Amino acid sequence: MSKKIFIFNKLGRDAIPDLLKKSGIVVHTKELIAEQLTQALRDKLIEEAHECAAAQSIENLKEELADVMEVITAVLEYHNITYAEIENIRLAKHKLKGGSAPALTFLILRLKKIIRILNAFKNRIQATLKVNFGTN
Repeated sequence: MSKKIFIFNKLGRDAIPDLLKKSGIVVHTKELIAEQLTQALRDKLIEEAHECAAAQSIENLKEELADVMEVITAVLEYHNITYAEIENIRLAKHKLKGGSAPALTFLILRLKKIIRILNAFKNRIQATLKVNFGTN
């Protein structure tokens, strides 16, 4: 009888290898460092965010949000960032731009206003880079 080999090659919780070994599964792990770990954490955060988006119930959403928080905690610890630092930034952004109102979606901005904003942005870039993009 041949053994089946599964290669996951992704970040997982640190207790999972021991749990698998206790059930008779042979597990090999690799410790990630520096850029490898940073990229793996980013990939894991995206994976967990996708799982949140796919949650079919409030209970499932809670589970997935807990997984997102676990990865966020790992990112903060790796980069020596505190929750307080992030919360202060969040509060400052909230004060400046408002909160994330779940029922609020920006559907349409008036075309003239968009053109005015884009022209102002273009003018700032031209002034900064000392280039000319031509006329409107």
